[in-house]
Amino acid sequence: MLPLPAIQPRAARWAAVALLLPAVAASPGAARAQAPVPLPVPWMGQAYCQDDCRGGFSWQGRNNCGPASLAMVAEANGLRRPADMSRARFVRYVKTLTEGRDDCGATAREELDLGAAALGLCVREHAWKTHQIEALTRRCLPVATYLDERTMPWRYNPSFYAGGDHIVVTTGFTGNRVTINDPLEARGGRRSCSPRPPDHENAVVGVAHSSYARADFDAAAYLADLGWWGKAYGDALGGCDVPPCNAAPAPAAPPGRLPFTKLTFRMSSHCPDREVRVYYVTTMTLADGAFHEQFSKSKTIENDGLFRTYTISFDGDTSRLYWQGKLRKLRIDPSQVRGCLVAFSWIGVHDAEGRTAKSWTFPAGTGGGYWWAKDTITTQPLGPIWAMHTTSNDPWIENDYVDVDLGR
Repeated sequence: MLPLPAIQPRAARWAAVALLLPAVAASPGAARAQAPVPLPVPWMGQAYCQDDCRGGFSWQGRNNCGPASLAMVAEANGLRRPADMSRARFVRYVKTLTEGRDDCGATAREELDLGAAALGLCVREHAWKTHQIEALTRRCLPVATYLDERTMPWRYNPSFYAGGDHIVVTTGFTGNRVTINDPLEARGGRRSCSPRPPDHENAVVGVAHSSYARADFDAAAYLADLGWWGKAYGDALGGCDVPPCNAAPAPAAPPGRLPFTKLTFRMSSHCPDREVRVYYVTTMTLADGAFHEQFSKSKTIENDGLFRTYTISFDGDTSRLYWQGKLRKLRIDPSQVRGCLVAFSWIGVHDAEGRTAKSWTFPAGTGGGYWWAKDTITTQPLGPIWAMHTTSNDPWIENDYVDVDLGR
C-alpha cells in the first residue's frame, strides 16, 4: 500500500438559520445556508496508459470509474495525493483499496464502501431515486451514481463507453439540468501510449461538472443494473448544516485517545424555555434501563428561533462515574411548554478534539437513525431539519439504539 496523508479536518461553517414555520415570526435577515451548484469536486480521470484487459498496453482498457470517482470525492474532502504521485498512480492505489487488487474487474457497490472506508471517507446514505440523489447534493454531499452507458447521451467521446454501467460523481441539480464529474470524459490531451509515458501517466484533460438534461440522467440511473443507485460519501462541501464525519476514530478509544465525553446538537426553539435537559443510559447507570433525573445534564439555550449549536460536557463528578462504558440511550427534553415550536438539525457524540463517535442528521420532516418524538407532531420544515410542534408539557426526543463505546 502507498502511504497517504491523513484527511485534515476542515473548519465547520454553520450558518444561522431561522425556523420559518406557519404562524411564527422569524427574525429578519436570517438566511439558510444553500448548497453551491455544482459542489466543489475536482475532476479526475479513470483513463491512463495501462495493461489492457483485452491484451497489450493502451490508454483505456480497465474498469476504473468507481476508484476514480472515489478519488475525486477524497480530494474534495481534503485527502490530497502526495505531490510526487501522479493521477494514474493515485487511481491505481484507490482501485487496490476498493477491490483488493489493480485488475480488470468492475466495482461493486460493497467494494465502493470498502474503498471509501480505507480512504477515511465516511459512508453517508443510499439514494434510490433521482430526487433522493438531488436531496443529498442539496445537503452539500456529492453522490457516486451508477448510470446505464447505453442510455446516457454522452456528449464527449461516446465511443469510449463499453455498454454496461458507469460510475460518475453527481455534483448538483439546477432546474432541468444535472451536473456530473464523469471520470471517462476526456477533452484534449495526448492519448497515445507509445512511447510509454512516465509512471503510466498521460496528458489527457477532463472537465468537472459537465451538464446533462435531468430526464436523460433519470433514465440512465433508472436503467442501470442497480436501478437509481447512488451513494454519498464524506463531509459536506460548501457550507451546509451537516456535521462532519470523516476520520472518525474507532468506537473504543485506544491508549492515548480522549474519551467521548461531549454531546453536541444544533437546534432552534420558539418555546419560552431557556433550558434543554439531556438524559442518558449507559452500562453503568441503573439496571432498569430507564432515564433518571440523576443521570442528566441541562444546557442554557437561546429561544429566538435561530439555529445554534450547543455542547454539553459529561466530565463532572457524576458523569465520571456513570458516563462510561457503553452509551445505550439518549433523550433530549427541549421544552416543558405545550404549543410551541422546536427543531433539530443534527446531534453528535464526540471527544474534546472533535473526533466523532456517532452522529445523526435529520432530513426534512422526519426523525433519523432511530430517533423518535414523544408528544410532538411534525410541522412544515425548512431544509434538512426535524421540526416539531409540542402537544404536552413534557415532550422529548429519544434514541434507544445509540450503541457507542465511550472509551472510558
